[in-house]
Amino acid sequence: MTGLQTKTGQPLTEEMIEAMAREAEAGYDPATLRPRRGGRPSLAEGTSPRVQFRVDPATFEALLARARAEARGVSEIARLALEQYLRDDRGVSEPAHPVAARAATTPRSE
Repeated sequence: MTGLQTKTGQPLTEEMIEAMAREAEAGYDPATLRPRRGGRPSLAEGTSPRVQFRVDPATFEALLARARAEARGVSEIARLALEQYLRDDRGVSEPAHPVAARAATTPRSE
């Protein structure tokens, strides 16, 4: 016995291994193979652009705690927060967080 399992958890037997080896040796028809897509699924039609930004350690720890408490991913919470911010009438003139206020008034050097 090999001690290996299929991805569904079924024990892999010697007979199964032999059958797979015969199938592989006979060759595969590319038309019968399922194409594999790399990466994460898109959030909408087409591709979903990546948005990255930095936060201070306290904000990150609070985000992780909130994600754990709500059984959500960090990305999901960040997307929801950004979507809510973009719907908000205040715009950039009234940042709610001191770091955001400093960033809004500090010129970037890129």
